[in-house]
Amino acid sequence: MSNYFIKEIHEKNRSMMNMEGSLNLYHLLSRVLYQDIPGDVVETGCYRGLTAIILQKTLDKHKSVKSLHVYDSFEGLPEKTSMDSFPPSGSIKGSVYQDNKRVGKGWFQTSEESLRTNFKDFSTKLPSIHKGWFKDTLPKDLPDYISFAHLDGDFYESTIISLENIYPKMSSGAIAVIDDYCDIDIHGKPNSLPGVKKACDAFFSEKPEKIEVLAAGIQYQAYFIKK
Repeated sequence: MSNYFIKEIHEKNRSMMNMEGSLNLYHLLSRVLYQDIPGDVVETGCYRGLTAIILQKTLDKHKSVKSLHVYDSFEGLPEKTSMDSFPPSGSIKGSVYQDNKRVGKGWFQTSEESLRTNFKDFSTKLPSIHKGWFKDTLPKDLPDYISFAHLDGDFYESTIISLENIYPKMSSGAIAVIDDYCDIDIHGKPNSLPGVKKACDAFFSEKPEKIEVLAAGIQYQAYFIKK
């Protein structure tokens, strides 16, 4: 089954995720579809929709009837907390977060119209769009069952809220991919969004699932499979 559409998206230089990360999403979602895991697909933190396009096109390639739901405030990042303390600026050479003092409230601000335009440009079916902060939308707007989730909240609070709401709705065998998860023991250096791993460490401290780090070039990515 061809995944050439991913190359086309990256050739237009419109996705913040690199090729390795995009291929990880494609193959892990495909695994869920091959195994016929019950539930729909969700993404928290969709920005302009490029990774959501990859998810929807993967569903289309498999002729899946699963629905895609995306969640974003479109107002950019929320306020940092003490759990999002950053390493010194410049320690993440080659990353979009290299100047990490800039990463804060309002970063990644965009519009729902930008997402809709990108879906139209790539001739892709629009997902269900849930506009608002995760704390307001996730408790009431998630599908009843989830087979695949992509979490891209950047900060501790956004990540922990996503996990608290999505995890209980994940079917056995469902997969969640977590963006910006950096394990210094594996990667050898910190990234500029330490709140993501801190949130995962706190949430999974008494859970049976294990976080597995993915190879994603200069970016950071991990996943878990629901027991």
